[in-house]
Amino acid sequence: MPEAKKEAVDQGVLERLAVKGDEAIRRLREEAHAAEALERLTEARGRAGKVQRGVLHQLNVAPLDEVEALRAELDRMEKRLAKLEKLVARPPAKARSHDAEGPAG
Repeated sequence: MPEAKKEAVDQGVLERLAVKGDEAIRRLREEAHAAEALERLTEARGRAGKVQRGVLHQLNVAPLDEVEALRAELDRMEKRLAKLEKLVARPPAKARSHDAEGPAG
């Protein structure tokens, strides 16, 4: 291969490598910016949540997670009350046997 042609091929290869390197560096920078942006977004979401809770507290309104916890507790208490009501409605075994015999005397 003549020397001029070889230099042209080498130059083309070097140019393509430089372009690929520049593209790789650009992608890395974009990914770094994306990671930073995601981190900032996450921090902003946390701050917004704190502000939201503060506003709800000032308005004397419970946040959704607290309302859901109260509903779960209320469901648990309703089930417990139903069981207790069944126990109270059913007379004890001894009392039932005496009632069946009728009044004494």
